[in-house]
Amino acid sequence: MSAKDFDVIVGGTTGFIHGVNISSTTNIVKTIQNPASNDNHGEVSCMEWENLNEQNILIGCGKNNVRSVKIYDTENHSLRTLFVADVGLGAIRGLAKYNEQVLTAAESGHIKLWNHCGDEEFVLEAGKNLNRMRRAFMQENIIATGGDENPLKLFDIERQTQIFTAKNVPNDQLTQLKVEIGINDVGFINNSEHIATAGKYGHIRLYDIKAQRRPVVNIQMNGDDIAIKALATCTHEDKHIIVGTGKGRMNLIDLRKPGKILNTYKGPAGAITAIAATNSEVVSISYDRYLYVHNIKTKALLKKCNLKSKLSAMVLRAQFFSEKLQIKKEVTVSDDDDDDDIFEDVELQKPKKRKCIEDIVCNGASINKKIKNNKKVIKKSPEPDSDDDSDELDTDDSFNGDSSEVSE
Repeated sequence: MSAKDFDVIVGGTTGFIHGVNISSTTNIVKTIQNPASNDNHGEVSCMEWENLNEQNILIGCGKNNVRSVKIYDTENHSLRTLFVADVGLGAIRGLAKYNEQVLTAAESGHIKLWNHCGDEEFVLEAGKNLNRMRRAFMQENIIATGGDENPLKLFDIERQTQIFTAKNVPNDQLTQLKVEIGINDVGFINNSEHIATAGKYGHIRLYDIKAQRRPVVNIQMNGDDIAIKALATCTHEDKHIIVGTGKGRMNLIDLRKPGKILNTYKGPAGAITAIAATNSEVVSISYDRYLYVHNIKTKALLKKCNLKSKLSAMVLRAQFFSEKLQIKKEVTVSDDDDDDDIFEDVELQKPKKRKCIEDIVCNGASINKKIKNNKKVIKKSPEPDSDDDSDELDTDDSFNGDSSEVSE
């Protein structure tokens, strides 16, 4: 199997990179990168397709001061390091390709554009505690960022300027305290004007940058499991997203006003670290070492694959489809009437009808006699002609009950 046949490419916290082909009968898993040869660059923190043709994958590896950007060619089956990202602190929280150059975002808030040699082109400051950076689908020059006490921001890479900063919601009505900001993931919905955010305090928000700075939809998840770790936009329905929490809860969210929490997808037992959705399926990975495939509408768990290591990042091919997971059963229907012949010789047995019980006293002793509607009907089977009256029914005069007449 060629690497281009892989449906999903995943990365782990130990540095593993796996290619997975999913089918209804078996899953094929191939190791692309082994931790033993990971040259100390550690955890795979993010993965993104280089462009829409889905040939190359940009991979961010490492933590702290040792970080690198790698590229995996799915056609030539080659993995190589592009450059060492030695500016900024923390893990790489976002990758994108812009004008044949690579854009990186570090946890310290440094957003950089690198040329082919790894030289620094320019640096943008997005603020400390950055948790996520994503590029817009329709406009490659627009990126969105967010983090802990770091509100949603939009940058224009072409002009190298910040073009939007979100405003926090009003203070809590009960305590009059500031509502904390903790964005863990962001996503563009259909265009660059509507952006969804989700974070560790259970806040799911939709922003319309042309309307106002505050969110136009604000949803608060309830319960103990509200810390959202991952977000994915849906293509099957406008303004629908899927979010996953730190304890394995995954929900479909309708962001149309006033906002509503829809389906719940069961299965994951650990923190959901990445989600990707197609027209009919949602694929997720978790710290429980499993990859899950659910049907978006029916919520059915279509596939579960154990990859034997904690999973932290993932990319999914756009042409992934659920027909690969379904076992089709062919049913042959014959128009001949011969099929009815098999029932001709079958004798149908009528169910026995319930009979009431009447207590009859005979010679001072109680016996139970079953009768139907207080009548006893006895059918005689035909016997050879005989002058003997022994075939007639003998009646005992000792019975005090009414005797029923036997009719031929």
